Amino acid sequence: MHSKNIISLSILTILNPIFDPKAFDILEDEITVVIDEEMTLKGTFRDMIYPIYNKHFSEDDLKKMVALNNTEFGKKMIRVMPLITQEGMQAGQSLGPKIQERILARFKNEGIE
Repeated sequence: MHSKNIISLSILTILNPIFDPKAFDILEDEITVVIDEEMTLKGTFRDMIYPIYNKHFSEDDLKKMVALNNTEFGKKMIRVMPLITQEGMQAGQSLGPKIQERILARFKNEGIE
């Protein structure tokens, strides 16, 4: 699941601790379907990403990136970066209880129940 989705689900949990855990599975399933259909099969992802890469990388940069990806280190980087991202998100989730405490305290101070 993408980090933004995980953050959104974490916020739902903070705001409603009795949120049915099965709902998280349904949300993840439906998000995955939309991403697969819209972004992968229809090419939407490519259409969204190309301008971003074009904005930040020159053609020469992209050639170097492809060359790097063909090295052993580049292949390892491609293989482990999703794991590093996931572990980083999990580490960040440890802040959840502190965030929840602060949000609930602020809600109380603002008269929100």
